[in-house]
Amino acid sequence: MMRRRNLVMLALLPLVSGCNRWRPNEARTLYFRHPQVAWDMALVVLQRHGYHFQPDPNRYHIEVAAKLDRGGTRRSYISIQVFDDASLEIRVHGDHVLSSEGKMHRKLAAEVDDLTQALLATGQAVR
Repeated sequence: MMRRRNLVMLALLPLVSGCNRWRPNEARTLYFRHPQVAWDMALVVLQRHGYHFQPDPNRYHIEVAAKLDRGGTRRSYISIQVFDDASLEIRVHGDHVLSSEGKMHRKLAAEVDDLTQALLATGQAVR
């Protein structure tokens, strides 16, 4: 009986360890006093974090390849959109996102969290 339980526990181990790999894929929204301030802060933070990008200032849109994918064949992207109401929205898509389940890989989530915290640390976000 004890041996059987150990085999069941070993069989379930990959499932349990894999469950912590995915996080909810939710857009992060920050608010600034003015859209131009939000745009400028996004550019500064991305440059400081070593991202390479071609911003689209006409649409207030930036898309960068996630650092998680550097050197690999898989690609995930972080999109930053600034709206007229001075809100800044961060979204992700690509290989490390399970769209059907609304989840993203924990390493990609950590990268987005770092960017969000850096934007908040500028002191320009009002909430």
